[in-house]
Amino acid sequence: MATECLNLRPTSGEIQRLLTSLRDRTIRESHPYKELITSHAKLIESNDTLRRKQRELELDISDLQLNLRNVTAESPAKGKGDSRKEANLHQRLMGVKEELNQAISKEKESLNKLVQSREEIDRLKMEQESKDQQLNRLRSTSQDLQDKLRLREIEREEVSRINQTMNDEYQALQMTCCSLEDKLRQLQKDNQELITRWMDVKSRDADRINTMNETENKMRSLAQENELLKSTLDRSQALPKSNGSNEFRPQNLLENIKIRAFSISQKSATPVNSRDLEMPLCMSAFVPSKPSYKWDAHDGCVTAIQFSPTGHLMATGGDDKYVKLWDVAEGRAQVRSTLRGANAGILCIDFDSQEKHLIASSADFACRYWSTTDLRLKLSLTGHTNKAMAVRFMPEYKVISGSHDRTLKLWDLRSKACIRTIFVGSSCNDLVTGESSGNSIISGHTDKKIRFWDPRSDMGSNEMLLQGKVTSLSLSPDGSQLLSCSKDDALRLIDLKMHQVVGTLTADGFRIGMEYSRACFSPDGRFVAAGSVDGSVFIWNVAKAKLETSIREHTKEVTAALWHPSGRYFLTAERSKRCFLWSDQ
Repeated sequence: MATECLNLRPTSGEIQRLLTSLRDRTIRESHPYKELITSHAKLIESNDTLRRKQRELELDISDLQLNLRNVTAESPAKGKGDSRKEANLHQRLMGVKEELNQAISKEKESLNKLVQSREEIDRLKMEQESKDQQLNRLRSTSQDLQDKLRLREIEREEVSRINQTMNDEYQALQMTCCSLEDKLRQLQKDNQELITRWMDVKSRDADRINTMNETENKMRSLAQENELLKSTLDRSQALPKSNGSNEFRPQNLLENIKIRAFSISQKSATPVNSRDLEMPLCMSAFVPSKPSYKWDAHDGCVTAIQFSPTGHLMATGGDDKYVKLWDVAEGRAQVRSTLRGANAGILCIDFDSQEKHLIASSADFACRYWSTTDLRLKLSLTGHTNKAMAVRFMPEYKVISGSHDRTLKLWDLRSKACIRTIFVGSSCNDLVTGESSGNSIISGHTDKKIRFWDPRSDMGSNEMLLQGKVTSLSLSPDGSQLLSCSKDDALRLIDLKMHQVVGTLTADGFRIGMEYSRACFSPDGRFVAAGSVDGSVFIWNVAKAKLETSIREHTKEVTAALWHPSGRYFLTAERSKRCFLWSDQ
């Protein structure tokens, strides 16, 4: 403990530095008041001198007054010498009083100066205290700033260290990036080679599918000729035999029929005649009451149906990945051919205006383009990243498609490429377009909105908000109205000039189940039809905005309903493999 106490004693050098610091502080703090202190000391000294002089004068006055009283008390009979003495004393007394008054006056002035000097000292002390407080605040602020400066210095050093680390990491990343760029170039090269090989494989697959289609058509033609041959042979056995040169020979007949079968198979690839493109005139669409023909159209759910513009062809698509073409006559449907190439279920079908081509969208994110004359797959349009829900032909060899990847894509069939992508912000379930709608694009979406698009601009010109997810759209024959079907179990008639809902069609028991349930206008624009979850088909009168009739023949949910362009037939599909054809015959 003694050693520790000794260690706490200041050294002589520290004492000397402390004394020097105190002396300097005394000089520094007393310098502003040096003259004032000197003046104050002089005033105090003068005041003391005047007080001493005053006391002396007061003593002299007392002595003179005493002598004067003594002289006055003596006999008045003294001589003139005493009178002069008395006068001198009196004069002397007056002089001392005057000096005393002057001394008192000087003392008062000295006291006033002393008071003023004290007030000045007090004021200076207060200023000194204020300055000391300000100095202390400034010192505190200075200390805070120094602390902050030290912190900033530490932060700067930390930032410098981090910056150095980041520079090292950047250099490492730059080296990695260079390496990755080399790998990317190699991968792009490999990818290009894979794309080339993939295109070759797709081309071979298309050729194989087309060969299968041709073989199937030839086999169907040969089967028909075989039936013809059997019926001819049966008839030939009932004919009498002849010995002449015209003797009937089944072998020759078989050869002739084979030649005819080959010629028919060749004619099946001939283009559509111009007379076949005459558009049917619908004076009055019939209201179905009972189906005339029921058949299994696909091996799975029938998801899409469509008539060609003239009504000579009917197309259906299903979950079995096939598009089938049908001939409709006398209230029945006869399969003409099967179009292959899709890798997932078909969701939408459309014919071009000349009926030479057909396009279909599917759940494998692609759209496929076939020829209806030679039944060959011409093109696969790939680029969507989700199900392609709708596809429509446009003028000038263009096609528009809508997908659940929230985009619309415009395709050029001549360049076989996507020329424009429109980001719509919501999954598209259906779209319509055409000259009747001013070559504009109208799309229905799962966010309950219908959007109107100008093909020349990415921005939608208008949009409408409905009460449910839009499942389908259909244009009236004159193009003045739009029919929407939505998941709130209602159909709505929209005036395309005013962009307003002019009618809402509902019915008891009418419910929409699937996101691609399709409703339609009749070809004369008098009726609209849609299927329900319970297998019923509901038909409304447009002018009256009332339910015309409801028919329940299906056992499964009805996915689509469509009138023939002539208005003589009505086609429905259900959520199984069956289709119903309704006829006025």
